[in-house]
Amino acid sequence: MLVALRLSLGSHVPPSHHAFLSQLALSHETADCICAHAGLDPAIEDLSAQPRDALVWGTNTFPANYSRSVPVVYGHRNNAVPGADGWPMSRIVGNT
Repeated sequence: MLVALRLSLGSHVPPSHHAFLSQLALSHETADCICAHAGLDPAIEDLSAQPRDALVWGTNTFPANYSRSVPVVYGHRNNAVPGADGWPMSRIVGNT
């Protein structure tokens, strides 16, 4: 059912939007932090070696097993913390 829903919704997104989204980076690292959509796999230190699914959907071991000193800023995961307005807030883990 979810696959059918995803395919149905996807058919309503213009091709130019698909093209734009497909060119976006899955993560970004600066001297100060790592940014990822849903987290990362704590067992893999090299950001370029992270599996796509770990960055997009997160893993069962993140953030609990993340122990590096570089903070990870992520916003979409099934462990969201609602803000005062009721909307999920981004979370930061690591040396913050």
